[in-house]
Amino acid sequence: MRLEVYSHPLVQRYRTSLVTKAVIFQFLLFLLLVIAPVLIAYRTSGFWIKEKYYTEKPYVIYRHEAVLFVRTSNDRPLLWSTYPGLNQIVSMEGSAGSALVESTDVDNDYNGRNDYLELDAKFYLESGESVVAVNAYLFFDYQLKLFSRVETLGLALVQERNAGGASELSIRGDLNFVQKINLPHKGTNDDFSGALITDTSGFDMNALIESYNARNLTTEFDYSYAGWVQGASSDSSFVLNLHINYPEQTLRYEPGFLEELKFAWIQYLSIFVIFYFLFSRLKTFIFQNQVFPTVPLAVNPRKPL
Repeated sequence: MRLEVYSHPLVQRYRTSLVTKAVIFQFLLFLLLVIAPVLIAYRTSGFWIKEKYYTEKPYVIYRHEAVLFVRTSNDRPLLWSTYPGLNQIVSMEGSAGSALVESTDVDNDYNGRNDYLELDAKFYLESGESVVAVNAYLFFDYQLKLFSRVETLGLALVQERNAGGASELSIRGDLNFVQKINLPHKGTNDDFSGALITDTSGFDMNALIESYNARNLTTEFDYSYAGWVQGASSDSSFVLNLHINYPEQTLRYEPGFLEELKFAWIQYLSIFVIFYFLFSRLKTFIFQNQVFPTVPLAVNPRKPL
């Protein structure tokens, strides 16, 4: 009984002149071996990733800049804001509202990122008055830092109506990030961090909101709960309570070259291996059967090391 302790293949070599059908065949097969996997991977999509997603908890800070507008049941508009220029205008028009506003940014888990804003605004009305419409505009510093550093102006917009008149409105919702463009994978983007309302911008709120929505990076206050307390209050006041969460966001970004290459080469290699196996079989058949004339070299199994 004999025991096999080692084996290795014998290599059969084939030679030919520089310009022959065999050389052209080998060259074309090499090009096909290199290019075909790229074409197949590209045509089946996903080869070169143009966008990816990640999640991040944003850094959000209330700027203590707001415009609060209410319309009473007597069709009397009242406006309160943190902008002196706007306050001067509405005061001249007799629409300045008297209000007590308190706000608190809360970081529940003490991780350096605020979790929500709690804002309470109490408007003082005339006896028997209630509120039929509320518009609120609150502004935030909104930052992302995990990949690229993104700084943008955040806006929470509330527009609610109540035909019967109410003494209180409570709203709970999320301040979500809205992007029309992919975020870069590195660098800084603060193109949309500028203030929306300035002393020279004018105070046409519809035009300002339209200008804000035209930005590529914005925020949106999404809420499904708006609770009204119907009727006038006993102390002739109206209370607006806003609870604005800053939830974790799913963000779309453009990966860098090395990150794209990391996934592209895996797809390329998986297809390349199949073509390499098939082409190796094809070349063995072609040259063993002398489809293209070549000169086989004798194999010497006892070639010295």
